[in-house]
Amino acid sequence: MNTQHSAAVTVLLAVTVVPVADAVIINVPGDQPTIQAAIDVAVNGDEVVVAEGTYSESINFNGKSITVRSTDPNDPVVVMQTIINAGGVGSVVTCVTGEGPNTVLSGFVITGGNADGGGMFNDGSSPTVTNCSFSGNTAGFGGGGMYNVGGSSPMITNCSFSDNTAGHSGGGLFNFESSPTVTDCTFSGNMAVSLGGGMITLSPSSPTVTNCTFTGNSAFGGGGMYNGQSSPTVTNCTFTENLAEIGGGMNNSGGSPTVTNCSFCGNDPDDIHGSFIDGGGNNFVCPCPWDCAGDDDSLVGIVDFLILLGQWDGPGSCDFDGGGVGITDFLELLANWGPCP
Repeated sequence: MNTQHSAAVTVLLAVTVVPVADAVIINVPGDQPTIQAAIDVAVNGDEVVVAEGTYSESINFNGKSITVRSTDPNDPVVVMQTIINAGGVGSVVTCVTGEGPNTVLSGFVITGGNADGGGMFNDGSSPTVTNCSFSGNTAGFGGGGMYNVGGSSPMITNCSFSDNTAGHSGGGLFNFESSPTVTDCTFSGNMAVSLGGGMITLSPSSPTVTNCTFTGNSAFGGGGMYNGQSSPTVTNCTFTENLAEIGGGMNNSGGSPTVTNCSFCGNDPDDIHGSFIDGGGNNFVCPCPWDCAGDDDSLVGIVDFLILLGQWDGPGSCDFDGGGVGITDFLELLANWGPCP
């Protein structure tokens, strides 16, 4: 190789070989006093690791592709002891700067939000959210737990939405022009004054909801889920004990939701209101492991058992026929135990 050619190769290598900085772990409160302070100094690829405790703040990812997590997002005890509490002011977590799947929130209790998207507000952003509990958040209009708008498609996995409220719609989760992927999540005890106690999806949205449970949610329409001019895909989900004036389990108004391998039981006044595409494998004949209608039918199940416990008079008490509730009644209940048909 001549000297001129060798020199050219050396210059080319010098130009094209650029060192890449290693990802940095920023500990809170060890390195930074607050989660937001850690986010502010982080760069793409960094991890913000948050120690157990309650952090009275709201956080904004500011478009960064970083991970913000508890010390062990896979340990429920750690998660329940790592709390971000907005104190009733605004959204707890905000992603409105084009965040994508490399923006990760994992392993927190998200509470104390008070805004549309009280727990988390996503606008035109699609972060990854795992192992989080959205609880005790409030929205004036919609999305007590989470609000997705503007083409947001977050990946939401192994999260719980419980006891969130909305002044209008979407107590747990509100989707408008957005199509999140929701997997292995639970929606329980959420309430909306109007539509979608657990979840509402409005046109043109096509979320994918898989292996999720909707229990004890309430709204005027769609206690568990409300779908308006939208086409969600709902697979391997369970809807139980949800309450509404119309569509206790699910209320469909236009669109073409596809429901496959789902179970509906004990929703009041009905399991599904409105048309849907039946993907097969759905069960509407009370597949739940308890009595379909409490003690007002001929079946005996867990509802009757709980009623009996509520009337229990204590050890050694007389049986029901003698004016109390005791072991004789319990044994009689067991003798008549049976599954739903």
